[in-house]
Amino acid sequence: MGRIDEKKQEKKQQKKEESDLSSYLILGGIAVIVAGLFWFFATGGGTATASPWDGVTVLEDEEHPTVIGDGYTAEDAEEMVEVVYYTDYGCPVCAAFDQQFKDLFIADHVETGDVKFVVKPVSFTDGGIQGDAFNLGMAHYAVWEDSPSDWPQWHSQVFLNQEGHTGWASPDNIESMTEPVEGIDAAGVAASVEAGDHQQLVNEMNSQARAEGATSTPGFVVGDRVITGLEEDFEEQMASAIEAERERMQEEASEADDEDDEDDAEADGEDDAETAEADDDGETDDTEEGTDDADGDEEDDADGDEPA
Repeated sequence: MGRIDEKKQEKKQQKKEESDLSSYLILGGIAVIVAGLFWFFATGGGTATASPWDGVTVLEDEEHPTVIGDGYTAEDAEEMVEVVYYTDYGCPVCAAFDQQFKDLFIADHVETGDVKFVVKPVSFTDGGIQGDAFNLGMAHYAVWEDSPSDWPQWHSQVFLNQEGHTGWASPDNIESMTEPVEGIDAAGVAASVEAGDHQQLVNEMNSQARAEGATSTPGFVVGDRVITGLEEDFEEQMASAIEAERERMQEEASEADDEDDEDDAEADGEDDAETAEADDDGETDDTEEGTDDADGDEEDDADGDEPA
């Protein structure tokens, strides 16, 4: 059992002791989600401060915000299944995922060491213009550059302050919603958005998501599978996709090991052949030496037999 497998077993045992919850419950479907969001905004819940994400470690050297289970390393992450999450900060269903299901997703798949979770922003809700979702997509990367460890809390903070009217994510409003997250230069993030520092990157994510088949949000890409929305069987779809990708990765790793073994065997065979050839050359030289000595002895004997 490898190091990452041992960590997984420890995490899974701890998780089992803490809770028997292993599946997502889509409470009442989209109608209840919309109703809940309506109540949330109507009561002014967006003024609250989001909580940091529990049970995760941030991989700060990645281009896009990336988290893995707490206690794992970047080296461990190389063996994990990568789940890419395309999120739209103007999407109410993305807000529902963050507020109702994200923690369960992390507990079931990220904390266990199974998944490396990569979050990329798109701006589909802007309808093709550079609007609120696009601004927040640029802020997404500005925060990641400024303070990666605080990015997860900021991500949830945005959804906690999500509003449905145009202009809710102006640079000034982005600064205001960022300020409660300690450790982030809110004014600097707003200035970065105003300057359009990450405009090209957000455009690239819009194109990349569509190319990969994530044409609506929330969109999750796991290997060659794409899951969009929060359907009733979301948890089953996600678990199946992760398992299929894990099996593909294991098969690929096994094939690579077999190729390495074949290369090693071939190299050993070549070394043995070279050694045998060298031994044969040595025996030939010894034989020739012996023949020369014999010829010399015969000549000496012939000289001794001549009459005086």
